[in-house]
Amino acid sequence: MRDEDDVSPIQDRRHLTDSRPIRWDREAATSRASAAIDALLDDLEAWEPKRARRRRAADRGRLRVILEAVTLELWLARRDTSTRWLAYSRGDLGYVGPDRYRHPEASKTTVTLVADFLTSTGLAEGRAGSYRREDHGFGQSGRGYLSRLRGTDGLLAWAGEQGLTDDDVALNDRFELIRLKGPAKTRRGRKPLLHYDDTPDTTAMRDRLRSWAAMMAGHEVTLGAHRTSGGKTPPGDPLEDPLGDAEEFQARGAGSCRLYRIFNDGRWDRGGRFYGGWWQGLSKADRERLLIDGEETVELDFASLHPRLCYQLNGAPLAADDDPYAVPGVPDTLRDVVKIAMMQLLNAQPGKARVKAPPGATARLKGRMSYKALVARLEARHGSISNWFRQGLRGLELQAIDAAIADVVMNYFTVAMKRPILPVHDSFIVARRDERKLAETMALAYQGQLSRLVAAPAAPVIRGFSSGEEEADFLAFAARWS
Repeated sequence: MRDEDDVSPIQDRRHLTDSRPIRWDREAATSRASAAIDALLDDLEAWEPKRARRRRAADRGRLRVILEAVTLELWLARRDTSTRWLAYSRGDLGYVGPDRYRHPEASKTTVTLVADFLTSTGLAEGRAGSYRREDHGFGQSGRGYLSRLRGTDGLLAWAGEQGLTDDDVALNDRFELIRLKGPAKTRRGRKPLLHYDDTPDTTAMRDRLRSWAAMMAGHEVTLGAHRTSGGKTPPGDPLEDPLGDAEEFQARGAGSCRLYRIFNDGRWDRGGRFYGGWWQGLSKADRERLLIDGEETVELDFASLHPRLCYQLNGAPLAADDDPYAVPGVPDTLRDVVKIAMMQLLNAQPGKARVKAPPGATARLKGRMSYKALVARLEARHGSISNWFRQGLRGLELQAIDAAIADVVMNYFTVAMKRPILPVHDSFIVARRDERKLAETMALAYQGQLSRLVAAPAAPVIRGFSSGEEEADFLAFAARWS
């Protein structure tokens, strides 16, 4: 693999592929951090061209808020990994939209000034965004990408000189935890954030997320040594592990991360999953290394949850030993490809005759069958749930169910047990001591949600137990519950 320095700026697109949106909810939590930002603001005003008149106090206060948010966000991101870029807008359109999602002090002027100061002084490096309009004969359309920032070693050195630690940074309430997105206007377009009026349900969801964050602030989540493979991360499959080796993650306490939920298509019954946890970006092999307060963890998940939900909701639940991703004529080594094909069928639009092979799938299938043939075999295998296929985003309806289950599990651990828990969509990571309680809570939450939809839901299939004894104890519990 070529070193980053060997790639020309024209060829290098890692600022697009290894990036995430900048967050605006960082602020100084101590007088030490506030003093560091005050000094940096003085440096910014000394750096910028001489102004015709002194900046008003209110404008200086807004500039300071943005400098604080961007600098601390860049520092924490750079400390986590040296490669990650943060996306931001240098145009007016980047700071319009529903008020609940916008930082009240962020504007093209203040954000651009801060970005230019940080890059000019070597505390950050930047990549310019791009936008162009094209006329296709039916009017103009635009496309492009946002500008990027990334902290440098100089920023790490500055933070070290100031003596900054995790305790010097806090999260404020400018970050909306409950997000409602509308459908994209183009096939690959961004889904716009929509305004909504709060209800008792959205307020309660937001309060539960804040309670989780407050509880997790008292616990430390870190990456320990590899448990298997001689201390090396197993090679990542591009279909399974898009981030590859995660050695660069310098794990932070979960209290420094804020979970949020995303609902889709302008509807509260589509989506709703939890996002924002840094551990969610780790490969499964690296998640096995997670420690909570120094204790080894376990990750339990609902096996093959979405296809099993389809069968449950059709009134004919699958047997526990029936793997829905096992397809006649398809080797078990291609199970991950089958899983992706299933997700595509659950989200394909009506009348869509072909689903596109994901990156890497065609090469994996070469010499065996085409991706089209694999999809056909999968549809034949699951003819009894064909009413769920090619119906347009049915997967988001299933996500709403698994998100509701996750909400119950998370809230029980947060409020009743006051024990740390990390969600990964349809799986959960807890300390080993909490394994049995997690399995029981997952099963009961599943029963509670499915009982609203079907008369007699079958027990869920849960995988990932640390030992056969733990699994046997859960199966005995599930038998009593059933």
